[in-house]
Order: sequence, then structure tokens, then C-alpha cells
Amino acid sequence: MPELEQFLWEVFLAAAPVILGWATLLLHRFLATRQGGFYLELLEQTVAVTVKALMTKVNEWKALNENGRLTPQQVQLIQQEAIKLVLNQLSAAARRALQRSYCDVEQVVAQYIEARVNDVKLSQRPGQDIAGRLEK
Repeated sequence: MPELEQFLWEVFLAAAPVILGWATLLLHRFLATRQGGFYLELLEQTVAVTVKALMTKVNEWKALNENGRLTPQQVQLIQQEAIKLVLNQLSAAARRALQRSYCDVEQVVAQYIEARVNDVKLSQRPGQDIAGRLEK
């Protein structure tokens, strides 16, 4: 029985970023038709630029680690830095508009970052085409 629990836990951990990205996409589509659509687009663009800017730092840290992966502490530091950078780049009006739609803007920013990082990881795998997989 513990093997089944371990397997289910690993499946959950593997599926969580995909489910989160899907939920974020659905939320984005829903709110894009509403007044906050402009600010969601702005948030999405800001997150994309921030993640791209931090990838150099991520790759440097990975190169310094023996296994070529970030430690959990490094992941947490990068996530906190990314959230801070995104929130600093958003105007006060954008933060207010997002806060009207969501209670916790920081959590929404974190979810958008997680979804973007997942897209970047998938695009870096050989033979993985995000657009092609979405069409299937």
C-alpha cells in the first residue's frame, strides 16, 4: 500500500504544474472578457520578461550545483525574487485592478510565474513542442 501512495503522490507532483497552468489559462480567458483583461495581459507580459531575465541567474546557480539542479532553498529564493520584480514593475493602477479581481495578487503573480516557468522547461526539452502538444 505505501508503494501505491508513493506512486499517487508522484503523479500528483508531476501533474500539479500542468493543472495549475491550465487553471491559470482558463482564468485568464474568463477575465480577459471582463474589464481586467488588459491588466492580465500586462501581468502575463511582465511575468514573461521577468522569467526570461532570471533564467541567466538560474542557469548559473544550476552550473554551480553538483547535480545541475537548484536546491529547494534556491528555488524559493528565485520565486521570491521573481514575485518581487513583477510586483515592482506593475503600476499602482494595475495592482489595484488585479486586486479587485483577486484577493491575493501575490498568489496570482506566483501562479503566473509557475505556469511560465513550466512552459520554459517544456520548451527546453528536446522534441517537445508546446504548441504541437496543445493541438492534440
